Amino acid sequence: MYDQEMLAKLQATWPETTDYLTKLGQLNNDLMVLREMKAADEHTPSWLELLGYSEDDFLKTPTAVEVLRFLNQQGIVVQSRLTVPKFLEFHTDQEELYKAGEESTPEVLEVSPPLELRDEYDAMLWALPELQKKLVEWAKQTASRHGSPAPLMTLTQATILMLVVEALDHDLNKSPGWQAECLQSALSSEFYQKAAHPLP
Repeated sequence: MYDQEMLAKLQATWPETTDYLTKLGQLNNDLMVLREMKAADEHTPSWLELLGYSEDDFLKTPTAVEVLRFLNQQGIVVQSRLTVPKFLEFHTDQEELYKAGEESTPEVLEVSPPLELRDEYDAMLWALPELQKKLVEWAKQTASRHGSPAPLMTLTQATILMLVVEALDHDLNKSPGWQAECLQSALSSEFYQKAAHPLP
């Protein structure tokens, strides 16, 4: 019924013609427009569309400092971060400023604007086995909590989960049900599954 009404409305906009082929062309155009309108009506936006992200946003590699900051927010401390001299330097400076009453926190990972390190120092942090292990452990626990136990998880999958959780933290819809649904969708997504078998 809806289709016939819409078709009649579209036909009413046709210029007058007695040419059979022109009428056929107009009819075909209208039927195509109707199909497109129907497809748009029936399209259910994915969790990615609803969040306003694309797969690429979750496939990028975060900096090691971003990972450390994220783990710190989860209450997970990577002790070996202090073995990277440049990080230790910033850490010590922050503690001194805190003791002098010039900063509100002794933790350099909690400062605003966030700490940034040059690529070479960030790479040293990324190379820490403890940082990788703790991120993967956090991700395994998160996957298990959402019904997708992953005894074997790659570092790429762990960073995907971290970025999804961060995106959900920034999302205006804070409902636990919605967030759990998005995480389950991420865990079953093709790009997450593919990250289990990284290309050599």
